[in-house]
Amino acid sequence: MAPRGVRVRVSPFAPKAAYIKRFFYELCWLSLERNRLNEAVPVKNKPLERTLTVSFPLAEYKATVASRLKEIAKTSRVKGFRPGKTPISIIEQQHGGYVRQELLDEAIRRSFSDTVREKKLRVAAAPSVKITSAEDGDSLTYDATFEIYPEITIPDFSEIEIEKYTPNVSDKDVDEMLDRAKKQKISFKPVDRKSKEGDQVKIDFVGKVDGDSFAGGSGEDAIFVIGDGQLLPDFENNLNDLVTGQSKSFKIVFPKDYQNSDLAGKLAEFTVTAKEVSEPILPEIDEDFVKSLGIASGNLGELREIFKKNIATEGEQRASNKTKDEIFKIIEKKIPVDLPESLVNQEAQQIEKKMRGDLEARGMKSDEVKIPQEAFKEEAEGRVRLGILIAEIARQRGLEVKSDQLKGKIEEFAKGYQKPEEVVRWHYEDPTRLQRFESLLIEENVTQLILNESKVSEVSVDFSDLIGDAK
Repeated sequence: MAPRGVRVRVSPFAPKAAYIKRFFYELCWLSLERNRLNEAVPVKNKPLERTLTVSFPLAEYKATVASRLKEIAKTSRVKGFRPGKTPISIIEQQHGGYVRQELLDEAIRRSFSDTVREKKLRVAAAPSVKITSAEDGDSLTYDATFEIYPEITIPDFSEIEIEKYTPNVSDKDVDEMLDRAKKQKISFKPVDRKSKEGDQVKIDFVGKVDGDSFAGGSGEDAIFVIGDGQLLPDFENNLNDLVTGQSKSFKIVFPKDYQNSDLAGKLAEFTVTAKEVSEPILPEIDEDFVKSLGIASGNLGELREIFKKNIATEGEQRASNKTKDEIFKIIEKKIPVDLPESLVNQEAQQIEKKMRGDLEARGMKSDEVKIPQEAFKEEAEGRVRLGILIAEIARQRGLEVKSDQLKGKIEEFAKGYQKPEEVVRWHYEDPTRLQRFESLLIEENVTQLILNESKVSEVSVDFSDLIGDAK
């Protein structure tokens, strides 16, 4: 069922899926209501921007204000009056201002929603509103400026050539998974020698630019594994050939595209003191190792068989994602889309918010990191473009998410938990928890539609290559 409001807010659960659901429903609703209005006027040089002049009578609004104030009077406690007996004039003085503003905002939102539905306008984001007339006291007139979704022509998919990827799993892939399992159980042992790649080093470090310290440039007892790629390459290279107790000073130049624009392209001098150098110790692949991975028998053959099944499952998922990504690249090239600036700005803000949250989680003060808004624009445009395209294909081709399809998706997800029935029940207790899966299913339905209608050729891809593509 189409929502009554102008916008549907969806939390960003996934890079692509979250906004697809919002676009899908916003593109779907149509209704006929009330209100006197003028035509939506296009804004020069902004193809998706419109301005509407809307008027509505204030009689209902005034009655609602009076009713709300009476409700407040019934429970108000004012010194000198019995509960519920405060004169309405005093209630008006104390509460009238915010009550009027709240109900006026609500009346404007409702009138705008009714108006754009009557005009069958597909509104992309909340409008900016400017009240132009309320002089007679009987009606209110305002101008609403907003963006609409673009009109999109969906092409004939039968002329599109698609490569559908399938995974090729070998014993070599199982061997590599065993190696990764060993590395996950790696330990480190202090050594009395120079550090080298693969070693773990505990260091104190102090960095300065133009002789001044900077945020995030100093640390104590910081632990890094040389070669892990956690650090800038020039900094990491200088951690080689250190012995415990040794101090070393060196200079590096921050990359021009460094995330902190205050440091981008600048020369910094660091002093590092090695407090401990440790070498990696890998476990032997024996019975104890196999048992430590949850195989009670300790049988290596049983472990390898489980690994092979897991790799095959992961390979199918990665191959499917690779196919889906290729499909989306093709439709983005074939279908031109004008992007609503308001949605791009909203998406850029979400990307920045997530990035700053990640920085905070890593112990950095995100408010000290200056990043220009333009840094997020390209990714935001890509997300909005793809979200609109997928939603519009789903809308035009009637690809609704079926209830049994949704239930199956949630049950599949719940299998990874100890009590899957409780996980399923928890999701159905709140419709907003289902949005993540509905968005993914819209995406999958569109992908399958294009595969069914296009010219498809299967391509076998080694699992190692699929892993590499995902990095």
